[in-house]
Amino acid sequence: MASDKVRGLVTETWAEHGKPAWSAAQTVEVAVNVDRQLEERGLNPAPRFREARTSDDRYSMRAWVLGCRCPWLRGAGRDSGRADVRTAASLPTSNRRLTAEELVFAGSLLDLIRSRIDELAGEDSRLVFAFKRKVAKELQYDERGKPSLRIRLKVRKRRAQNGMCANDRAPRHALPEKGAVLDRLRAEDGYTDANTRLLCPSCDAQLQADKGYRDTT
Repeated sequence: MASDKVRGLVTETWAEHGKPAWSAAQTVEVAVNVDRQLEERGLNPAPRFREARTSDDRYSMRAWVLGCRCPWLRGAGRDSGRADVRTAASLPTSNRRLTAEELVFAGSLLDLIRSRIDELAGEDSRLVFAFKRKVAKELQYDERGKPSLRIRLKVRKRRAQNGMCANDRAPRHALPEKGAVLDRLRAEDGYTDANTRLLCPSCDAQLQADKGYRDTT
């Protein structure tokens, strides 16, 4: 072994195999094997990865690997690896925007929904309000899932992260007992185990500010 570092040894293994377009999951498996070899030599150059490996914390192992910014994951040299990049830093900084033509389609869809509500409610303004609220709520559930599902997801993420904030740009620290924020790595992919991380409120606010988001409430 020419290196005593997990990242260095993973990179050497990647080069020895002809620089394949490994996915994040494949990279994690290679890193696990490398860390086991280092452990047999009495070395522990990546304590956080070792802790995640020994506790079988797949989320933290994946986050650690992605934080290494391996060239085959960020696409610097192999375009086919781009689809596997899942770090907050490498994901698009904004959501998909509608084109001018798609905005027209969206306007037509809204007009259709509003006219249908007017047909169903007639002159009953309270029923118009109730229909609009119900439609808006269901569309929000389509995007974000129901609150009960997000609550259960937060419990799982807290357990998977061993009660620690998932912000890899800050020193390791614990999540608060209440108020932790369930953050989507990419909003379009929804609230799933693979697409979310649990952050403390201050880290979430800083990361949102870094992206250029502002609190307009």
